[in-house]
Amino acid sequence: LNLKTQQLSICNGRRMGSAFLMGPDALFDDGYFDVVYANAPIPSKRMVPLALTFLSGKQVEQKEFSVARVKKLVMKSRDFPMPVHVDGEEISKGCMAFRTELLESILPVFC
Repeated sequence: LNLKTQQLSICNGRRMGSAFLMGPDALFDDGYFDVVYANAPIPSKRMVPLALTFLSGKQVEQKEFSVARVKKLVMKSRDFPMPVHVDGEEISKGCMAFRTELLESILPVFC
């Protein structure tokens, strides 16, 4: 996946926090991240209406967004540091590169 985007969400589950359906089709146990990203810079007048679609998971139906399924991802910024957050909590105010990989079945779950 090689793209230029202004917004990208890496989802292992459907929700971020309790309000946002960031990856409406993401599954915890399928072995993939769902990557939801903006296809092009989004004009200011479309920001609020599109932001509201994240409450219902309908952003993936908008022409401005696409979804890819990956096991690992490397993000690099050529121009500006990227802010990074995990489930709404900021973990970096700005990095030029970020890498993540899904490690399947690494956590035991007891029922």
